[in-house]
Amino acid sequence: MNSVTYHLLDSPVGTLTLVANDAGLRQINFPQNGKPSAPDSGWHEDASALRETIRQLRAYFAGEIECFDLPLAPSGTAFQQKVWSDLRKIPYGETISYGELAKRIGNPNASRAVGLAN
Repeated sequence: MNSVTYHLLDSPVGTLTLVANDAGLRQINFPQNGKPSAPDSGWHEDASALRETIRQLRAYFAGEIECFDLPLAPSGTAFQQKVWSDLRKIPYGETISYGELAKRIGNPNASRAVGLAN
């Protein structure tokens, strides 16, 4: 069984809910209406399992790093996985449109779907 752990991390953008499984970081949930997202019933709190994620996020918010080096394990469709994979290729500080990202993944008419996958 793939255990799911979480930790609430105070940050400059509010309290983030970090979620991971044995394969890596699954998601980072941003606060909604100023409140952290509630953990799912099957998750258990374990900051030690997310130690490296916490360290890198703190360094990022302190302006010490621009890129992350973490194992990722997001859950999504094949299309979402492709979008997320190509999003990670965009250099720090660079922006592109959903239309440009759709072209990069070989589906130039999918800008709206790319935006929803993001």
